[in-house]
Amino acid sequence: MPCDTDSLKKEYESLAQRNQEIDDTFISLYVNKAKGIFTERCFLKLKDAMEKEQESNQNYIQEIAALISEEEHSE
Repeated sequence: MPCDTDSLKKEYESLAQRNQEIDDTFISLYVNKAKGIFTERCFLKLKDAMEKEQESNQNYIQEIAALISEEEHSE
């Protein structure tokens, strides 16, 4: 059953956009920590959660890129 390349590309873009949002959020989070709004513990907990999500997204992005490449080369 062939993959739907358009759907894969949309998912790829969605994950890449989410990773950019995480980067932007991380900057804001760091600023809030520097201002004393977040404790070090809270900052680290949020940072770890965001890094895990970003890593998961990046792994999936790589899988999607491989599927898209396979699909485009089989056409």
